Amino acid sequence: MKLLTIDAFGTLFVPRPSVAAQYLRIVQQCEPYSGHVTQVQRNFHGAFKQYYQQYPCYGKGKIGYESWWCHVIQQTFDNRISLATAHKVYEHFGTSQAYHLYSDVIPLLTQVRSMGFKTAVLSNMDPKAHDILRDFGLDKYLDKVFISYDTEVDKPDENAWKNVEKEFGVSQRCYNSLYHVGDEPGKDLVSIPGWVSVLIDRSEGYTEYDGFAKNRAVKMRQGVLRVAEDQYVVKDLGDVVDLLV
Repeated sequence: MKLLTIDAFGTLFVPRPSVAAQYLRIVQQCEPYSGHVTQVQRNFHGAFKQYYQQYPCYGKGKIGYESWWCHVIQQTFDNRISLATAHKVYEHFGTSQAYHLYSDVIPLLTQVRSMGFKTAVLSNMDPKAHDILRDFGLDKYLDKVFISYDTEVDKPDENAWKNVEKEFGVSQRCYNSLYHVGDEPGKDLVSIPGWVSVLIDRSEGYTEYDGFAKNRAVKMRQGVLRVAEDQYVVKDLGDVVDLLV
């Protein structure tokens, strides 16, 4: 079996404009609020971190992911907005309207499937991921979707990939035909036995990956770096195809 897993948020699609800019726009359409986007961005990161520590896995088994997100949104605005407004923000981000689908996504999925690969999303997201993927029409290019809310395992925990192997019935004979692509160095560019990991770094230069000296990165060709025996950095998802065995 040949298998490619791919991260969702930041790899397949990205909020555009930013999360903070969209939060602020929706809130100001509903209620008077004079805050600045930079403050909203800062507050959001703090609220997200606090609630994920207090209620891991987006509140699963406790307050649930919808309530979890509404709490995060309200705290982002210093608890000065109504629950109804927070819910409007939450609903917006459960659709493709909040995101930009990268142009290299469908060509990659189409090509790797034509090469006989199984394809799956492996993401630290909540169930809204299913709606977003379906809205973009990506579900028809995927055999399965694994989200941390369902599996209760966050990347980079090795068990995230072991769950995938179990679901697909992967044996050690498949090792070296297993690939993962994602955009976060600490969560996606990791060493998992039997897997090749690929970091997609769409930034100018390689600002998302700063471990060249430590890892003695080797430039294979324009836009492709090998940073370890089983780890690569690419600039475009189209470059992933050339790495597949």
